Amino acid sequence: MNTISGKVIQIIPEVSGTTERGEWIRGGFVIESLTETDNRIAIEVFGHEKIEWVRGLSIGEVVIVDYRVSSRFFLDKWFTSAQLVRLMKSQKMEVPNVG
Repeated sequence: MNTISGKVIQIIPEVSGTTERGEWIRGGFVIESLTETDNRIAIEVFGHEKIEWVRGLSIGEVVIVDYRVSSRFFLDKWFTSAQLVRLMKSQKMEVPNVG
């Protein structure tokens, strides 16, 4: 598991659907690291509970994210994603002036 702290810079729109196994929903957000210049990561979120966490976020809010990276092979290509494990809002952290 990996951890990153940073500022939320974008909320990824939700997508939902239904399969034989039931309803599903996914979405996510993009975070910009507080410690590394130009380090951004898109975090994927699956399931109703975690989607509610994302719905509570605001652009510019500082958060700490635990995420898991996984890769899969599909149609002769590799795809890598970062999936949310835990989200913590950080009221006390300040965004340093980088640049």
